Amino acid sequence: MYPNSLSTVNRALFIGTVFVFFIPVMAATAQSNTPEKITSSFARIELKGPSPKITLQNIDRRHRLDSFNVINISSQFDFKLKGSAYCQSKNIETNAYRSGTYLEKVEFGVGPQDDQYWSEIIFENQNTSIQSFKGSHALSIPQSIFEKTIHNIDGRALFLEKIRTLNSSEKRWNYLRANQNLQATIPVRIEAICRNYKLDKVSGKIDLQSRFSVIRTQALLVRIFYRADHKLTRRLAPILNGDMSSKIMKPAVPDFFKVQDAVITTGPKNVRGECPITGRFQAEITGNGNGRILLQVTEGRKVIYKSGELKFSNGRNLHTFEITSGAVGKDKTYAQYPHELKLQVFTKSKQARRFTAFPKKFNTAFYWQHSCISMADK
Repeated sequence: MYPNSLSTVNRALFIGTVFVFFIPVMAATAQSNTPEKITSSFARIELKGPSPKITLQNIDRRHRLDSFNVINISSQFDFKLKGSAYCQSKNIETNAYRSGTYLEKVEFGVGPQDDQYWSEIIFENQNTSIQSFKGSHALSIPQSIFEKTIHNIDGRALFLEKIRTLNSSEKRWNYLRANQNLQATIPVRIEAICRNYKLDKVSGKIDLQSRFSVIRTQALLVRIFYRADHKLTRRLAPILNGDMSSKIMKPAVPDFFKVQDAVITTGPKNVRGECPITGRFQAEITGNGNGRILLQVTEGRKVIYKSGELKFSNGRNLHTFEITSGAVGKDKTYAQYPHELKLQVFTKSKQARRFTAFPKKFNTAFYWQHSCISMADK
């Protein structure tokens, strides 16, 4: 069974198919109005209507500045996109056959050019005379779909960072008693899939041939909205004998060297492009003390990446690495190939002469997938 991040995409594709029955009419209309001056395939995407929003609210029942507790009370991004696409066709026609290119599918979704976090099919077509599409579609996407990606938005963290810049309790109190707006961005994308064909005029049989994609992205503004707490007071809890926080003894941090955990914190979801194709990842290794480590990435029983010697300082190391997948001529185009990655770590303390003979293995897996597709823009 596929992981949540992959099954979510598949569910989205299934949900999106309900729009297939009426959108082709729109596309056919657009196709008949295609200007003669268009000389290449294209795709365009933009926002239609209000921007998606993250809503923050103070949930502290005492409504006191010193116990202020803001949380994200929204879980979805709701917005509408409009887009257009066109597949350029170099038609060849004889008495025996006709060949050309038609628009087979259009998907709206989120993610950068080479990574599809979420997608919905909004147009699907088998009519070889249709080359273009123009229409709009509403998306409702879980905010969690961006977790563990480079485009993750933590609205709460951004808001708290803003509050830290206010250098007095009075400024913070005034700020939190009013509605506030911050901004971030997420990438939205359109993918138009064009199909080459050859029609046998004698038999009427259509030979479906190669496909290629036209992908375009657009940065979409996200509004981070803080809902004012008009009941907020500046009253602070009483402090006895001065500020005792500096006098509380904190437990000593152990300085012995030990790796306790290793996880992939960011990475792709569904990498799409000309193969071989590369995914970029970041791993975080945590524990105690200082030393040296070697990071090893496995898929099944195979080691697919091994780092050089890394410095483990103050119980932490962040390491960025790349993995290339997809074999030209071997992987089926437009098929999805899932991957399950796990981490292993070799360690060497300051006193040791060499790394441990066997790595420490971590069972937390990171799931992603790749698709080899042909691109119009080569």
